[in-house]
Amino acid sequence: FVADKHNCSKCLDVCQAPGKAIYWRQVKTTSGKLRLPYVRQEDCVGCGACEFACPAEGGAGIRVVGGFRPLKSHSSLDL
Repeated sequence: FVADKHNCSKCLDVCQAPGKAIYWRQVKTTSGKLRLPYVRQEDCVGCGACEFACPAEGGAGIRVVGGFRPLKSHSSLDL
């Protein structure tokens, strides 16, 4: 993902999920390779900080949307 003609990692920098829910994938395009942010849905806390921090013109590289997912059990949480 490129923002302001530089590789950008603002979404990763502000991710509040333990261990970070964002990772990068490189995809081939007609003009070369592009690094895109992907979200591990099972790790995402849904805070929206990544979307808010994204400087991309025309819309954020990550969009946080509502939806149902099962809650993790207490035994799997790091308390």
